[in-house]
Amino acid sequence: MVEIASIIQVVASGTRLSLSLYDFAISNPSATRDANRVAKSVSLFALMLKQVGTLLKEDLTSPSPEAYETVQEITLLAQNAFSAIEDVVPSKPPIDVPHHLDESASSPKRKWDLVSKTKLQYLLAYVDSLNSTLSVMLQAFYTVRVIAWSRSRQDRVPASVADAVTNERSQLEVLIIEQQLLLLDVSDAYAEYRRSRDFAGSPSSSIHSDQRDSAAAHDDTPPPNTLDKYKDQSTKNTKTRSSVTESSALVRRISAKFSNEILERWTRLGDIERRLSASDEYPGTLQNFQQAVQRRDSYHARVESGSDTEASPPLMRNNSEVLMSPQPQRPPSVHQVGAMERHSQPIATATVRNLRSGAPFSPGSPYACMSPTNAYAPTGTSPAQSVYSGYFPSSPRASAHPIGSSRGSASPDGRQGESNNGLGIPWRLWQGSNRWDFVDDQVMNTNTQVPLEKAYTERNGWTEIMQTWVRREAIEEARYSFNQVQKEMPDGNRTRFETCFCIGKPLTYQEIRSLVDRSIELFRHSQMNPRLSAEFSDSRSVRSANSATSSLHRRERIRRTRSDQPHDDYYSTTDSDSDVRPHPRRTISSSSAKNGKSSNRRKKESRKSGGSSHSFGTLAKYGGLATLLEGLPEILRGI
Repeated sequence: MVEIASIIQVVASGTRLSLSLYDFAISNPSATRDANRVAKSVSLFALMLKQVGTLLKEDLTSPSPEAYETVQEITLLAQNAFSAIEDVVPSKPPIDVPHHLDESASSPKRKWDLVSKTKLQYLLAYVDSLNSTLSVMLQAFYTVRVIAWSRSRQDRVPASVADAVTNERSQLEVLIIEQQLLLLDVSDAYAEYRRSRDFAGSPSSSIHSDQRDSAAAHDDTPPPNTLDKYKDQSTKNTKTRSSVTESSALVRRISAKFSNEILERWTRLGDIERRLSASDEYPGTLQNFQQAVQRRDSYHARVESGSDTEASPPLMRNNSEVLMSPQPQRPPSVHQVGAMERHSQPIATATVRNLRSGAPFSPGSPYACMSPTNAYAPTGTSPAQSVYSGYFPSSPRASAHPIGSSRGSASPDGRQGESNNGLGIPWRLWQGSNRWDFVDDQVMNTNTQVPLEKAYTERNGWTEIMQTWVRREAIEEARYSFNQVQKEMPDGNRTRFETCFCIGKPLTYQEIRSLVDRSIELFRHSQMNPRLSAEFSDSRSVRSANSATSSLHRRERIRRTRSDQPHDDYYSTTDSDSDVRPHPRRTISSSSAKNGKSSNRRKKESRKSGGSSHSFGTLAKYGGLATLLEGLPEILRGI
């Protein structure tokens, strides 16, 4: 891997050399134009090298190992070129110059002969070629990023995605054409420099023969063949070129093919495409996942009817089609943040079921809502926590149970840690494999040291929130792309599935709060409008409540029918709608009749209070604590 320290040293050396060249241009009018051009080229190369070095340090996914080696080689070639430039243009004043003399004496005028001019022109082309090679590498990194983005973010319009990829590839081809032409110019410039040096060393030259031999022996100018590894094979085999037009035509023909070679050589495009192809295969195995979950659901009745110590059966038995994540033993540890408890629960790969999507935010993409399969935990966690721990308590049902529940008093205690204006809304923010767990606007848990701001600046971020806090209609009104999946939640010795919305962009707390507030409004409206309430009855709890209500109505109709019939020798003593058995008629006293009427009245009142309690619990479930308090007067009026 390239050393960042060596890059910094070369950048600093290039900056100093550029300043020296500008000073030399001022003190030598005959060389001003050439020296300024070389100074500009050296400065641009130092800037480009710094950009590439920064990207190599920050991006560990796009560059290939060969890219690091290439940058290391370019830094060494640049150092040799800088040394050759300093031989032509002295960068330091002579040591024997007194300090009290004029500053112009510190930069002595040098005789600008033909050899010095052609050598400086060759070194200018050499540095330009190195700079152009770094530009090609940088554009290759940008191109592979856009390709990966276009494959992973399928919620974008296909035409715009294709245009973005085409634009990046076209820019890469343009830079390759420029680089290959500059590499050909290097060979021509070096040939011109050799001719001028040979002419200066001819017998007709004024330079003595032994001086000519000594100058040729100490010539440390880097040869052009050191750049052959950056040429295309077709241009490398070209010995001479007849014209610039033919060279341009040759380079243009090979630009598209050579750009693909550059992407394979300097980037990890092949690995990225293999990962994306593997993720694209997920929808094809969705049926297997759903079948596995159905098998798991079939076990729930036996687990519920059995003892509490009975272990849940495995999700899949003897099925090699579904790869399960490891199931380590869970230690009896509870990670408590504030007053809310979070139990670590291993989860299998097959516990996520894609139900339906409001936009093409496909689960096949690596950045889609697939957090249970993309297990990630900070270093140093226990084995049980290294697997994806269950989604932290995300609803009043899962963590702080509704008021009046017999499951515990977690609700009042769990709400004590909230802010004055907060509802205790749990939600999760993802950026790649980085995760932040929120309660309202406070980060309660994370698995990374990456700053939170990166989740909003990078492209591969999304948000998760449970359906018990946000309704589907609210997300659709906000025009967010989302997926709706099922997540497995621990519930004692059993597990249950809860619906989770995976929104295809990183949301802020204000946006989350807006969705929750809008969901509360929709919930109230659905309570007033029975038609909307029927549309919302797709959840398991609402379905069970409706079935219980219909059973009560059925019993009431049967009771009224029997009360209208005349009394004969038999009458029923049960109010059940099945297995009605006749009994002999008995004499009923007036006091017992009154007690019977009072008992019937108490039963009716208890049914009323039961229905109110159901509304009470449903409101707490879908609206949160604030909605519960605001809707309390309406509930009391209905009792």
